[in-house]
Amino acid sequence: MIKIGDVQHGTEQLTKAYNLDPKNLKTHKKLGRAYLLSEENKIEEAFKHFNFVHDNNPDDYIGILGLGQAYERKGDYETALDFLKRASEHPKADLNCQFFLGTIYSKLREFKKCQEIFRHVLSIFFLYQIYLFNRK
Repeated sequence: MIKIGDVQHGTEQLTKAYNLDPKNLKTHKKLGRAYLLSEENKIEEAFKHFNFVHDNNPDDYIGILGLGQAYERKGDYETALDFLKRASEHPKADLNCQFFLGTIYSKLREFKKCQEIFRHVLSIFFLYQIYLFNRK
């Protein structure tokens, strides 16, 4: 996993791995994520890698979620919504996906849907906190 402070170094290492095996889907996913985290405007690079993943495996959760996030960064909220809805229906969907989906609804000024999503996220987070408390 790449930490935000290590994005440049991580991207360099992943680029070396990509040059050794340009068809490796894991490397494409990681490079796409790194470019989304990059402080530089590398959104087109993120698209390149997430599109490769999506073209080779249209059901890949990270590919779908990554494209949703990339379109959100680009300001194309309608397309981002389509991808994030698909990601939220995926068996591997997690709270991050729900959070991004709620954010898109907010940007599209669909506040009722946004509120539903964030209530759902908070309820799961609250249940998780209870679980952690009871484990002690």
